[in-house]
Amino acid sequence: MHPKSNMAAGEQMIKHLYDAVRRSKYWDNVYDSILGVASNLITDSLCSLIIINFDEHGGFADYVPPPVNVPRPEDGIAFDGESEGRPVTYDFTRLGVRVPAFIISPYIEPNTLIHNDGTNYANNSAYTHTSMLHFLQELWELEGLNNRVQWAKTFEHVFSDTKREDTPKTLSTPIWYGDSWEPKPEPFYLLNQNEDYYANRP
Repeated sequence: MHPKSNMAAGEQMIKHLYDAVRRSKYWDNVYDSILGVASNLITDSLCSLIIINFDEHGGFADYVPPPVNVPRPEDGIAFDGESEGRPVTYDFTRLGVRVPAFIISPYIEPNTLIHNDGTNYANNSAYTHTSMLHFLQELWELEGLNNRVQWAKTFEHVFSDTKREDTPKTLSTPIWYGDSWEPKPEPFYLLNQNEDYYANRP
């Protein structure tokens, strides 16, 4: 889904992943371990949670100013040099523009939007890409990775104790739009098929 690539290929990959997890035996077991974040009753049940995170904002302007006074990385990394002929100093204490993320589970209510709500670990905690790492750290009671992970907000509050029965069994097939020179994305191989399905695959 990066600029100059065909977005249908990225959407097709998401469909491939969702459809495989949705029809697997792990779909219904997702809640057993997630509940442990709030109750400290972490189980050993096999489970799945789909998180789709983007690292680009698509080039669109964001009216929300990026958070500042973010903890500086413990390794002291900084940039001091030139950018387009101008001197630049950057200490990584400010975040960038917002990017979207999807958290997919049958134990999340439909139309749930996470904005500022969540578990704070500092007065100015915010969601970052490391929120996923912090969530897993709390879930499995792991040792803290670094100060930026410890600072990031987590999202365990979105899970309910009631399993939804209306989740789609499969996602729609992406529609490819493009010029004749742009190659149409190849279909992904299906998962959980019989052995003969894969026999003649390259």
